[in-house]
Amino acid sequence: MTSSLGYESDTEFIAAHFQPAVLTELALSRGVSDYALLRGARLRLDEIKAATTLISPSQYLTLIKNAMQGMEADDSGFQLGHRLLPGYYGAVSQVLQQSRNLRQALNFFRDFHALLTPLMRLQYYETDDSVVIHWNTSCAEDERLRFLLEANTSALLSMVNWLSGEKLDWRFHFDFSSPGYDEQYWVHLGDDVHFDQAMNEIIVPRSSMEKAWCDGTLLGIHGALEQARVQKAVLSIESSFV
Repeated sequence: MTSSLGYESDTEFIAAHFQPAVLTELALSRGVSDYALLRGARLRLDEIKAATTLISPSQYLTLIKNAMQGMEADDSGFQLGHRLLPGYYGAVSQVLQQSRNLRQALNFFRDFHALLTPLMRLQYYETDDSVVIHWNTSCAEDERLRFLLEANTSALLSMVNWLSGEKLDWRFHFDFSSPGYDEQYWVHLGDDVHFDQAMNEIIVPRSSMEKAWCDGTLLGIHGALEQARVQKAVLSIESSFV
C-alpha cells in the first residue's frame, strides 16, 4: 500500500539507529523486554544499534505498537518527543540546530521529513496573523496515530522553545476526543489544547516566523545543509518529499 507521503509501507528507508533507537531506549528503560518490544517487527536489537540498518514504516509501526503496550504510561508519547529533536541524526540535526528563525526551521522539517519525522510530514500555511501547522500521514491510525502526534508535536514544541530561547504562544487542535489524560497534554504542551476539532493543527502567531534566534548561523548552516541533502539522496525515496 502506498502512503500519502509517496512510499510503500514496506519501503525500507528509516534509519533504525535514528528515531526507532530512541524509542527502543525509552521502552527498555521503562522495563519493556527486548523480546516483547521486537515481537513481529522482523528486527533484532543489534540491527537497531547498527548504523547501516534501514527499516520500513510497517516495522516501525510494529515497534511503536509493542512499545505502547509494554510501557502502558500516558506520558510515553510526550517523553519520546522530548528525546527526538534536534536529535543525533547527522547533518540534518546540525541543520536544525543552526536554524535562524521559525520559518527556516519549519522549512527544514518539511523538506527533510523522511530523516526527521519519517512517518509524518509537516506542512504549514499562513493567514493574516497566524501560522497553521499540521501533520500529513496515512501510515498510522487509532492509538498509534495519537502516539505519533503526541511525540512529534511535543518534539517540535520543545525544540523551537529551546532554539528560540522563549516559549512561543502555541495553540493545539486535535481531531480526536479527550484520551482521558488531559493533564499530560497540559504538562507537555500547555493549557491551550483543544480536542474534537476539525483537524490536527498547531497554531502560532505569524509574528514569530521571522524573529531571529540567538544561536542561528548564516555561514555555518550551508555546509550542514549540503551534507543533509546527501543524507536525503542516499535514501533513494525522493518521491516521499513531493
